Amino acid sequence: MLAKHRRKFGLGLKVAIVLLAVGYIARRFFTTDDPVSIATHLFHSIKFFPLTFIAVLFLMPVNWMLEAWKWKLAAGQQVRMSFANAMRGVLAGVTIGTATPNRIGEFAGRIFMEKEKDRLPLLFLSFVCSFCQVAITFLAGITGILLLEDNA
Repeated sequence: MLAKHRRKFGLGLKVAIVLLAVGYIARRFFTTDDPVSIATHLFHSIKFFPLTFIAVLFLMPVNWMLEAWKWKLAAGQQVRMSFANAMRGVLAGVTIGTATPNRIGEFAGRIFMEKEKDRLPLLFLSFVCSFCQVAITFLAGITGILLLEDNA
């Protein structure tokens, strides 16, 4: 009986998170000074840069799949995880991350999709993976800046 209520609560929480994310995006869109100009800019971009738009639409799922593969490899050190479950975690993290500062909700989204007993070690692992990605991005950026200064 308790497990049945837990599943219903989990499903309700997931639906609430998706609705909150959609509401957040809609609120941000409609509370801008001129939402029509945002839509006009989007359609202008699609009209004049269709290949770029198609590339973005294609590469976004590819990026999420690579992120899910990375998460499956990293989490595989602690728990057994399928690619589909890793993908659900990444997509939940992206959804929650849109409504949180500095995408901090991505940690929660990934962890939320796992079993309760596995959450604490995976939370730490998710933090370490994200920190390593930020560190590599930072080092690559510094290297790029230094190379640009040498050429200038």
